[in-house]
Amino acid sequence: MTTLDKKRKGSGDAADLKPTKRTLGSSSRTAASSTPATFAAFSLESIVASVRAATAAAIPDAPSGDLDRILANATVHFLTHDRASWVYHVPRWHRRLHAAATPPPTSYASWFDDVWRLHPTHHDAIKMFGRDVLTPRFQQAYMVSYRFSGNTFEAQSVPPALLRCVEALQAIAVNAETGESLLRGVLVNWYAHGEHYMGPHSDSESSLFPCSPVLSLSLGATRRFVFSAKAGRAAAEPPTQRLELELQDGDLLVMGGTTQRTHKHALPKMKKCLARRVSVTLRCFK
Repeated sequence: MTTLDKKRKGSGDAADLKPTKRTLGSSSRTAASSTPATFAAFSLESIVASVRAATAAAIPDAPSGDLDRILANATVHFLTHDRASWVYHVPRWHRRLHAAATPPPTSYASWFDDVWRLHPTHHDAIKMFGRDVLTPRFQQAYMVSYRFSGNTFEAQSVPPALLRCVEALQAIAVNAETGESLLRGVLVNWYAHGEHYMGPHSDSESSLFPCSPVLSLSLGATRRFVFSAKAGRAAAEPPTQRLELELQDGDLLVMGGTTQRTHKHALPKMKKCLARRVSVTLRCFK
């Protein structure tokens, strides 16, 4: 299934992610090299197949019907007419994966509470128009430290509450030659309510593999997620489209291809939303 919505331009700046340190708990890895196997893992076909394989690997003892149920209603949205920019959306992926896991882990509600309690006690400050502004959410980097809006955010090791979840996500983009995951950096954002938000932006590819996927797992409250075409696109470039999704608890979203070049994405305010939301985002740092 594909979706091409009405054309609309967006606004905002790129998120300039620059890794400064790798923290992998008890292990360490060298940076991945740019090989054909690396870029083959970034294609839409590879991502769709890898999501299925990673899901199956996470529930090896589950009946085969569970796999089809978990991936039911998965959708590909093409954001440009040449199909170079795309989004792969798997509704309720992690909720269904958690329910099918054997042996049964802690209850989903208890696990979410554990993840929520990981949020920092303060809001980070970023530079906007030359002045310090507090981010309208809590955030923490894991595995790879990065620079964003003039500040460096130091990474921590992935905490136990997130480890199983992160490992399942990392299996979605793997170098076939080395067997290592290409998803080397994790950023978690905690939104306490609908007044917490993420403004329109795109991820700079300066520290990422070109056209590499960005994976985002939504936990908790349902929130709007909006893709808008970048302003000032050259007329010769492929027409770009607007897309708005309602991300629910457990939804998996993969932003792939040239999406970061053609579109900005945002999590707008929802003043009537009183519930908590957490996003777990993985990127392919070089």
